[in-house]
Amino acid sequence: MAKEEIFNRSASTARNRETERIFMQVSSYDLAKTTGWISGINLVTGEDIQVRLNTIDERLSDRPSANRKNVESTYSTGSFKREGFTQKFQKRASVLMLDDCVAIDEKGIKGFRSHWPTTVATENQNVKVIHSDAVHLKLRKNLDGTGRDVAYVEIINPSVKLTAENYEEVLLKAFADRDEDDNPNRPIALLDLQMKGKPVFDVIPRLYPSTNTDSVYDDSIGGMKDIRVTADAKQSVSDLIDGTRIPSDGREALNIDYFRAAIAAVRKEPLPELTTESETIKLYAQQIYDLVKKEELTVNIGSATVYNFGPQSAKTYLANSDKKHLSGYSVNRKSGETVRPVSGYTEALVSLGQYEDGTYYARDVISAEPYPKASSLNEISLTTLKSPEVKYHNNPLQIHDLEDEKIHMPNQDNDNSAPSL
Repeated sequence: MAKEEIFNRSASTARNRETERIFMQVSSYDLAKTTGWISGINLVTGEDIQVRLNTIDERLSDRPSANRKNVESTYSTGSFKREGFTQKFQKRASVLMLDDCVAIDEKGIKGFRSHWPTTVATENQNVKVIHSDAVHLKLRKNLDGTGRDVAYVEIINPSVKLTAENYEEVLLKAFADRDEDDNPNRPIALLDLQMKGKPVFDVIPRLYPSTNTDSVYDDSIGGMKDIRVTADAKQSVSDLIDGTRIPSDGREALNIDYFRAAIAAVRKEPLPELTTESETIKLYAQQIYDLVKKEELTVNIGSATVYNFGPQSAKTYLANSDKKHLSGYSVNRKSGETVRPVSGYTEALVSLGQYEDGTYYARDVISAEPYPKASSLNEISLTTLKSPEVKYHNNPLQIHDLEDEKIHMPNQDNDNSAPSL
């Protein structure tokens, strides 16, 4: 069946429906009309679009096996019923995620009808929304009480070919501890070695920036305590190239050695003294060095930006970490004779809030598809990857509401970091 035949143009219902998830920046709520359309921009495609919500009968038409009472409860009568566009307007929702959208042509309007609207941002919040083709969501519960909960999002930036002329500039950018607006940044440098356009590593080596010790006052102990803080990019690059960086464990040691061997070969410098005690790793580092010098290996340096979840969002995401739409961020891959889970990356939009010191934190991560098929990092072409794009950025000059003023306080329970609804 041709795509143009999928939809019944004479009615708002559709046969053999194709649905999609749409992210929309709302420009107007036309709530005076009986059909309740809203207008705006598709954040992913840039197209002007119009959307209304499904009726109960339309949802039953889309889901013939659904129970009418359940749909009625979901849409209009239940305790946790769907919020309509009137409620979204009252809450000043400026960016919506609209699920199960079906294309329709109704009363001269070519648009979509949607099953469910979710608020991504409101007009009175300091919110940035980033669209990226490679996003990983890391969630790990501290079940045994010996560690800590982990909840963060990782956005991948494209890799750049390293040369003797640009190595310093590329490395400084990969380890940048400040973003383009001079806000604090949490980077990871990635060693994307390729042979004939294909990645060499199953697990791409990565390095966090160097760290320094600082002292801060801690109310809980009533005194000063030492903390580790991210070093600036110049120190991180200098520590790596000069060999003054001390690895914290064996994994970091081998990553440092791989980075240093590749960089030295690009710079046409002698193979540096290695930090690992493993003869196998030393042999691999030597092979990397030799193959890069022979120009059989291409050295590309990529990076990732890490955003911790705000406290409220972290609680929500960790509580739902076993749900299907989040479990997709881990994929199984074969390594030798064993199969093990590795980090999965997929296209997603990331909603960020901001603390008083300028640090961004993750509020929401919403995949472009409801149940994404993630890829491991070595399955993604980092050299052709699109740079992450800021699709929406709202930064109100003044926030008068007392609760909203708490959004910048990272230790407050009501920190506005919770996922929007």
